[in-house]
Amino acid sequence: MKPIRLNVLVPFLAAVALAVPSCGLSVRESSEIKTNGFLTDNCYQAILEVEPEDGSRGLVARRESAYLRAKNINVKELAILNLADYCIDAQLKTGIKDKNKKDAVPAETKNDLIKKLKGYVIGGSIAFVYYNEKGSMIIGYRIFRPGFKKKVASIINPPVEQKQEAAITTQGAKS
Repeated sequence: MKPIRLNVLVPFLAAVALAVPSCGLSVRESSEIKTNGFLTDNCYQAILEVEPEDGSRGLVARRESAYLRAKNINVKELAILNLADYCIDAQLKTGIKDKNKKDAVPAETKNDLIKKLKGYVIGGSIAFVYYNEKGSMIIGYRIFRPGFKKKVASIINPPVEQKQEAAITTQGAKS
């Protein structure tokens, strides 16, 4: 009976030994830990960087400093700011906002957008944490909500009816 167990155990251990290094490489090269945006229609990922204090010297001191700073931040608030920047960037890319204007996105517009997004972002969780070569802590924060991508898209690109109503009211005000 012992030889049978050994015959089963040896191939199993060999398969596990071959799989472990390949998993490590695939995770490091995965776009999932680099993507700042939507991973699926229901999941938004914010890549947040917490930098160490300027006076920190040495790798361990820089990492410890970044860790201590990260303990005192509100990760959800940073994720909402990240999502607001994502929305503004999408509006600039699609031409909704004119990026050539001096003040393409006024501060009050960004603040209004953040208020809208706070209503959509109910919860999230930290998916991963690692340190980069500068000693900064990188936090992958994911926000899950059914249909989240469509809801954010409706904020980025308001429905045509709202645009037409706004145009009519501004034309009526000018007359």
